[in-house]
Amino acid sequence: MISKSFTKREKVLLVILIVILLSAVYYFAVARPSMNRISVAGDQTMALQDEITLEMAKLTKIKEMQAKIEEAALTERFKTSIPDYDNLENVMKQLDTVLSSSTDYKLSFSPTTEESGLLYRPIDVEFDCANYGTARSIIDKIYASPFKSMIDTLSVDNTEYKETDITTSPVKVTMTVIFIEKKTS
Repeated sequence: MISKSFTKREKVLLVILIVILLSAVYYFAVARPSMNRISVAGDQTMALQDEITLEMAKLTKIKEMQAKIEEAALTERFKTSIPDYDNLENVMKQLDTVLSSSTDYKLSFSPTTEESGLLYRPIDVEFDCANYGTARSIIDKIYASPFKSMIDTLSVDNTEYKETDITTSPVKVTMTVIFIEKKTS
């Protein structure tokens, strides 16, 4: 058997080679994956902080809206109630009274939909008025209805198709009003 003994210089070079190999193995097997995980965790933390900030802003906005709703509920103008199902006759009387100040009106009824014990009755309302002020007054009266409702779509158009001021010229209003009723057992 041949046995060779290494010189001092070769031993030092072998030790340096082993240290370099161990350092490379440590870097690629331990350090680099750890740095990648830390970077990903930092990115996730920033994304979560952004999400928390958005949720806090939403919560603040919701609290503001709830306060406004509570404040509006205390004013007489916005006192509404959700009537029992089949309140159509009362709704029609109210709409007829409100729309009597228009020059002409047309109502179209869509099927009711049910959700969470409430019935939604959409009514497409189309009416002509002498000017925007009259139209605004009618819209405000519908909005302040004693029966719970939502105005879903609203369009106010000039009926003369000219470059005229809608505050003084006739207008046509198209809107969808959804009246809400309680479903009775």
